[in-house]
Amino acid sequence: SYDIYQEDSRIHSVPASETTAKLTGLRPGTVYTFTVRARDASDKSSADSNTLDLTTESAPGAPASTAPTGLRTEVGKEGADFTLDLSWDQPETGGAIPA
Repeated sequence: SYDIYQEDSRIHSVPASETTAKLTGLRPGTVYTFTVRARDASDKSSADSNTLDLTTESAPGAPASTAPTGLRTEVGKEGADFTLDLSWDQPETGGAIPA
């Protein structure tokens, strides 16, 4: 079977014959992080899949998000040191964050 995790909590399972799941009850304007693990008949689990981070759309009429979007990363190496370059897009709030 497959277990779907939100952060560290198992929230859903599907039989081994399925490779999709529909999650309901998500809230608008909320950040979610999901992973999937395979589980065998003796209840042993695999390592986590890659991580899926997503943000649901804001509710109609909600103020624009002040959070930066489109976070991207690039891993590099300079000599013996590993580096991580982060970049992101500005929020569309005209430069002001309301109180």
